[in-house]
Amino acid sequence: MNKEDLIITNHAKDKYRALDAKCPERDIEFMIRQLFEKSNKEPMSAGLIKRVMQNNFQEAEYYRFGSLRFVVCNDNILVTIEEDQFGYSGEGYIKKNTSKRR
Repeated sequence: MNKEDLIITNHAKDKYRALDAKCPERDIEFMIRQLFEKSNKEPMSAGLIKRVMQNNFQEAEYYRFGSLRFVVCNDNILVTIEEDQFGYSGEGYIKKNTSKRR
């Protein structure tokens, strides 16, 4: 996947907005792209296989940056952003890295 070709859905923007309520509206897409550029594709695991099964076997790729997971379908459509506050890296990325801005 070419990360520069990423298409960001409104749902993904809404999810980011919920994670970082202080981010100005005009910066949301920029911030998502900046964070996604730093992400790495997650290897398939039992948990990810279970998610694919629960989502009617819709193919998706999962990218991780810190506690953020980006869910990409059809090679370049970012459908959602999730934050794993406990299982991956402890304190959430947004809370930890945007507190100076608040």
